[in-house]
Order: sequence, then structure tokens, then C-alpha cells
Amino acid sequence: MSESRASKAHAWMLGISVAVVVIMAAVLFGQVRLIAQQNHNLMIDNQNLEIEVDQLWSQLQSEANRVAARLDRGMPLASTNGNRLNINEQLEGPLIGALVRQVQNERPLIQLRGLKGLTQVQPVGHRREVFAPIVVPAVIPTLRDERLRLWAMNVLRQYASYAAAAAPTVLETSDATRWDRTITSIRDARSMDPKCDYMPLLIRHVKHSNDDWKATLKNLQHSFTDQEVLMAYQGALDQASDENLRRRYAGVVRYLKDRPPAGALQPPRDVDEYIQEEGATKSE
Repeated sequence: MSESRASKAHAWMLGISVAVVVIMAAVLFGQVRLIAQQNHNLMIDNQNLEIEVDQLWSQLQSEANRVAARLDRGMPLASTNGNRLNINEQLEGPLIGALVRQVQNERPLIQLRGLKGLTQVQPVGHRREVFAPIVVPAVIPTLRDERLRLWAMNVLRQYASYAAAAAPTVLETSDATRWDRTITSIRDARSMDPKCDYMPLLIRHVKHSNDDWKATLKNLQHSFTDQEVLMAYQGALDQASDENLRRRYAGVVRYLKDRPPAGALQPPRDVDEYIQEEGATKSE
């Protein structure tokens, strides 16, 4: 009797174990099928997303080509506020290429539109180095047109040291009669090429400044070293043909050479004294 009961209990336990295994297998199978279905759905979603991205990318490229064609017809870049435009890196090439072609146009109005457009499409980071060999050579000639120079400088400032080739023309085309333009041009040129030779512009400013000559001397002394100021006036003296100007420049040169060092006890002599002495020497 006891053996029969034990046998029935064993069979019952075995049945329960089998049932548990079957249930677990069914659950596991269901989970596997669910995961497989989810993976399949994700794959479909990814494929649909890739299709949508390709379509959007094609639309963007088409739009960029449409804008480039518009620019090639001489139309301005569509932006009313003049602010920088956020453009995908992959689309910068066609737009910058079209704007450069505008800058190279023979008509000043189209050139101006191209320069304004280039101030709005500004590459950042390493991409400035990529586009500088295309943009900078096209912009340099426009520095010689006073109507375009302001916008040309705005473009070149974006490229900073990548626009080193423009530094000589920036200095050459600067308005030397005004101190603000002279010093700004020198700062811009030095930001492009720290080794640029700005002495010819300083000499021109000494010769042609609209300011009183003492104000000119003071401005130069405030912004440049004593040696640089001396070189500027020596250069102006070497080029001067008018006797009165030669006397003034020579007096300033002697004044700069004879100035006592900083901290010296003797007070510096006034520059007028040196110029008067030059005049007295000439009279003798």
C-alpha cells in the first residue's frame, strides 16, 4: 500500500515538473518570438528612417544647387538680417563656390553681393583652412575698390591667419590719411600675418595724415615702439622733397634719437626745439 502511494506521489511530482518545464519553455519561446518581432520592427523602422534621411539629404542638395544657380544668375543670397547662416558642412561647398564666382564677376554690384554672402556663410574650425585657398585670392582684388573694401575686410577677418596672403594688399590699400583706418589696417594685417611689413604704411601716414603733425607723432608713440616711430620718420625724411617737411622730419628724428630713457632725471626737451634747431642750421 505504501509502495503504491509512493509511486503515485512520484508520478504526481514528475507530472508537475514536466508541466513547469513546458510552461517555462512556452514562456521562453514567447519571449524569443517577441524579441524577434521587435528586432524585425526595429529593422523596418531603421530602413524607413534611412530612406527618409536619404530623401531629406537629396532635398537639401537640390535646394543648395537651386540657391547656387540663383547666385550664378547674379541674385543676392536670401537673408535680410545679414547674420551668419547655419549651413550643413556638406552644403557649404556649392554655396561658397557660387559666392566666389560672384566676387569674381566684373560688375561691382554682383561683387558686393558675393562679399555680403560670404560674410553670412562662414566656415568654422578646420573648414576655414579648407575654403581659404578659394575665398582669399578671390577677395584680395576687391580691396582696391573703396566701394567693396569694407565688405572684403569683413570676409578676410573670418579667415584670420589663413588669409596671410591678403596682408600686403590690406596695408597697401589702406587710407593713410586717417589714423583710425591706418591703425585698424595694421592690426588686421598683423592678425593675418604677424610678420607683415607695415612700415611703408606708417611712413605714408606720417607724410599724408590729416591730423596735426604733433597729434600724428603722439598717436604713433602711443601705439608703436620708439624704434618703429623713428623708422617711420626716417623713412618720411628720406622720401620728402619739400624743404619745410624735411626740416620737420629731421627735427623729429633728432628728437626721437635724443630722448632720455624712461626714468632719467633730466626732463625731455620739446620736439619744437629740435625742429627750430634744424631750421637754424639750414639758415647758417
